[in-house]
Formats: sequence, C-alpha cells, structure tokens
Amino acid sequence: MRSRPVFFPSLFVLAILVVLGSLYFVNLRLAANTAIGDDFRLYWSGGRYFVFQTVNPYRPEPAAQIRRDVFGTPLTSDGYPYRLEYPFYILLLYLPFSAAIKNAGVALSLWMLFLQVSLALTLILHLRVLEWRPRPVSIFLLFLFVFFWQYDVIALLDGNVSLILGLLLAGVLFSLRNESDEVAGILLAFSTFKWEAGGPLILFILIWAFSQRRWRFLSFFGITLGILFAITTILLPSWLQPFLQSVVANLRAGKGFSTFSIFHLWWRGLGQKLAWGLTGILIVTLFLEWRAACRDASWQRFAWTSALTLAATPLLGLPVELANLSLLTFPTLLVLVVSAGRWSRLATWSIGFWVVGLTLLPWLALFRSNSLEHTTYRLMLLLTTFLLLALYWLKWWAVRPPRLWLDRLKAAANTSL
Repeated sequence: MRSRPVFFPSLFVLAILVVLGSLYFVNLRLAANTAIGDDFRLYWSGGRYFVFQTVNPYRPEPAAQIRRDVFGTPLTSDGYPYRLEYPFYILLLYLPFSAAIKNAGVALSLWMLFLQVSLALTLILHLRVLEWRPRPVSIFLLFLFVFFWQYDVIALLDGNVSLILGLLLAGVLFSLRNESDEVAGILLAFSTFKWEAGGPLILFILIWAFSQRRWRFLSFFGITLGILFAITTILLPSWLQPFLQSVVANLRAGKGFSTFSIFHLWWRGLGQKLAWGLTGILIVTLFLEWRAACRDASWQRFAWTSALTLAATPLLGLPVELANLSLLTFPTLLVLVVSAGRWSRLATWSIGFWVVGLTLLPWLALFRSNSLEHTTYRLMLLLTTFLLLALYWLKWWAVRPPRLWLDRLKAAANTSL
C-alpha cells in the first residue's frame, strides 16, 4: 500500500526519460544529415569563435569564416550573407553547446531535444493561459499537432530559436494571467529578439501594461533589459555596432519573404500597392483593437487581441521566415478553444479532424506541388487569413467573460473535450 504512491511517479519519470532518450537518438540520426540545422550551426559556430578565439562573431571577417564552416564557402549560392543577427545576450544561450560540445551533430541533437521540450512546455502554457483542460485523447492530438505541424517541424529541423521565442512569449502571457508581473517582465526582456516575428506583440503588451498600470511588470522588464545589455557589454564591449550592421546587411540582402515580395511576384506593379494597402488596413485594425483592449481590463479581451496580433504579424510587410510562423500556434489554439466552448457537440466530434487536417494538409500540398515557392506563399496567406477571419467570427464569445456561475459550468464542460 505504501509503495503505490511512489510507484506511479517513478513510472512517469521513467517514461519521460525513455521519451527524451528516444527523441535524442532520432535527432542524432537526423543531425547526420548536414542539410539541416543551419540556423543552429551558424550560432553554435559563432559561439565557438567567441569562446576559443575571443573574436567578435558579428564582424565581417569572422562572419565569413563562420559561413565557410557551416556552408563550406564564405559566399553562399543565394548570395545571402547569413550574418549573426540575434543580440549577444541571446548568443549566450548557445555558449554551453559551443563550449562543451565539439561535435556539431551531437550539439545539434541536444539543441533539438531542447527545442522539443520547449514545444511541449509552450503547448502546456498555452492551454493554461486559455484555461482549457481537454481530455487525454485531445491532449494527445494537440501534442501530435505541435510536433508535426509544418512550421514547427521546419523550425525544429533548422534548429531555429523561434521555438524558444514562442516559449518565452507563452510564459509572459501565463505570468500576466496569474499576475506574476515580475516573472512576466523578466521573460519579456529575454523575448526581445526576432523583432519581425514577436515585435508587434511585445509592443502591444508594453502598451497594454502601461494602460493597466502594471508598473512592476514594466519595471522588471526595463531592469532586466538593462542588466542583459550590461552583461553583454562587459563580455563583448564592441558588440552593438557590428550587430546592427549584421542586421542591416541581412535586411538589404532580402531576408526571408514578405507580402511585398509575394504580391510583386504575382502582380508586378500592382502588387506593391496591394501590399501597402493590406499593411495600412492591418495597422489601423490593430490600433483600434489595441485601444479597445487597453480600455477593457478583461483578460479575455487581452488574450484575444494578443492572438490577433500574432495572426496579423506575417501580413504587415515585415520579413517572414517559415520558422517564425510557429508563433501562430497560440491563435490557432484560441480558435479551437472558443469553438469548443461555443459548439461543444460539433467540437467534440470534429476536434480530431481539424487537428489532423491542419497537420496533414500543408504537407500534402507541398509534396504535390510543382512550385514549392508559390505553394509556401499560398499556405502562409491561407493560414493567416483563416486565423484572422476565425478570430473575428468568434470574437464575441472570446472576449465575453462568463458572468454567471452557470456560464462557467457550461464553459468547463464544453472545453473538456
């Protein structure tokens, strides 16, 4: 009788270790293919130059050597410079892998395991933020979704730190939801990279926090950011100017793609005007929704507006990388949660269909495509458009807090899929 309480936790820990070990060996097999992990290899190599040769990895000369180490040539075939563009305090995240592991394949395997754990934690935090407690079958389907969704897989195989950004932003939302403003401020300070992916949401969170007088959150954000810059300056005093030059060099070379490049490819001269028009409409829309969220103190409005901001970001004309689209997990989950709460019977029978569809259809579209470039653009536009329309379609139910105890009981029953 006494051993029973100890047996099940021990079995759970053993199962977790088996899963982690299996994932590591799968990652190791994948890492043997040098065609994956370019983003990680770039920063892992930059970290090794900083640790073992004490050189500034942001400067042009070391950057050329890093490209030679990763791609085999200082000039890549596409002409893209691949300069390091994450702040140095984010590069510190790679240093344990750079300093302790000489083999790039082993380092990439462990880094991918780190990203896979981050994916799982991100899903758990999102479910807590949305106050959704699905049944085990639905949880299993959701884990399948986040691990096999096209954009998560792309980010994972690239070793892209966008999955870490997703975890940090999920932690910010979770901490704000629980009024742990100190933790939220610290996490948001660490989220200040990949501005083209998380910048609009970070800006909204800061404006919202100011309007709600969340001074502790803002104070800890500013203090943490100051400490990060101070540590960075101590370790690498001359990092800022070469870092900014690297960011500009990547932008000038045509980093990723955007609505401007897509529409220009499809409609030439008219495309630029359409892209500017779309950007203008979305900026006005976000301004109005941000103002409404700042005036409304409800958490439901804030969460919905955060999801809307993430869904609109790829259409604002900013540079888009496929790995960054993994941040669309949160608005996708919000749509599923609100749908489940509004149409419980339909959601119960269709949740598996939607999860499987969102997972499989993008892969099928790519495999059957004659033009990967055009198909990639269409899938991105289709997903973001769907999320924007779905969020507005479900807006009333998403932002309306349950006012009666009966409403709360119904919501709890409906979301336990």
